[in-house]
Amino acid sequence: MPFRPLLLVAALAGGDYLLWTWSSDGDSTTVALISGLALAPLILALVWLLSLGVARTLLVRVASRPTASASAPRRGSARRRSPLARRRLATRAGSARSAATARVWEQDEQTPAGAPGPQAASEKIAA
Repeated sequence: MPFRPLLLVAALAGGDYLLWTWSSDGDSTTVALISGLALAPLILALVWLLSLGVARTLLVRVASRPTASASAPRRGSARRRSPLARRRLATRAGSARSAATARVWEQDEQTPAGAPGPQAASEKIAA
């Protein structure tokens, strides 16, 4: 919520109240009458802006709170999983990765000496 309009109206209402009390205590009846008449709409505007700010804040909090269906982890979404579930998946994937790595090493050992392997191709790209 932008606070600038709220602060502006609060400053105007405060200044008008100070002017009204000063002029009421003194001998300035015309200034007291004008500032007193202007004080009521400024107070109403201040209350209105405060109530809008509170309502917006409450709406944002309610709208940003996750619902039960939205907070349940979906299949395939790694971001919403707990750290323990991520570790379990990582160990399962780690065993699959180690098996895949072993297959790649076996293929490298079986390639003839003159044939470029996957490492040689990546070295050419890097050079």
